[in-house]
Amino acid sequence: PGEAQKFFQKEFLDDRARVACLLAMTSGVRISEVLGLQREDLQSEIISVDGDDREYWWIQLTHAWTEAERLHAPKRDSRGDVPIPAKVARELLDLHAMNPWQDSYVFYGDTRGRPVNARKIRKEYQRVLMEIEIDPDVQAKRGIDDFHAWRPFYPSYEKGSATKVLRHADAE
Repeated sequence: PGEAQKFFQKEFLDDRARVACLLAMTSGVRISEVLGLQREDLQSEIISVDGDDREYWWIQLTHAWTEAERLHAPKRDSRGDVPIPAKVARELLDLHAMNPWQDSYVFYGDTRGRPVNARKIRKEYQRVLMEIEIDPDVQAKRGIDDFHAWRPFYPSYEKGSATKVLRHADAE
């Protein structure tokens, strides 16, 4: 948690990378699921609990993006609703509002009709890791040298098994 806090205190050169990391950290989604996220995938509902209205947000995980397959369904075991904190939902909505193409991609790309390139997100992730002074050899040894490191990080903040939280096929 200390390193994650330091990580998000650093200035990002591309806000899409910061929000992508924040989403992955708080939900365990894969980079392809981040890139495929559409505005209509963000859902919310207000639930009254003991007279107190609470806003709940989730992602309907129905899209993924890879350069090879373009926009497609996520892995079979990843489909479904993924809860996200309201603060993260607001950041996603703000990011989508900045989309110059006004298409449905939350993580809009440099051209219309496609998301930001995964390499940009990964490169910024690695740059920020260097800024918080985690040596590349240490990153590799600890398995945090790639954006995918957010997936095993996520269950440390959630109850339940990692397979259940991360929507793995072997969760049964």
